[in-house]
Amino acid sequence: MYRQMREEAAAEALKTAHTDMSNLSKEHRDKLMKHAAHHSPKHINLMVRHMRGGESFDSAHDLAMREAGA
Repeated sequence: MYRQMREEAAAEALKTAHTDMSNLSKEHRDKLMKHAAHHSPKHINLMVRHMRGGESFDSAHDLAMREAGA
């Protein structure tokens, strides 16, 4: 039950972020789904933008934390 609630929260956060992740790898999309449950839509958008630019997931996260916070 908790997992379903977390996945629904992540899906809602990604929907709110209006983020096109079609050009990211499946691994990155899956990690972002889990990550979105506890980060803001602005944070997720920044992460996607950085990953499209070639940054790794961790590096994109660090940059997004500096730019937008959680």
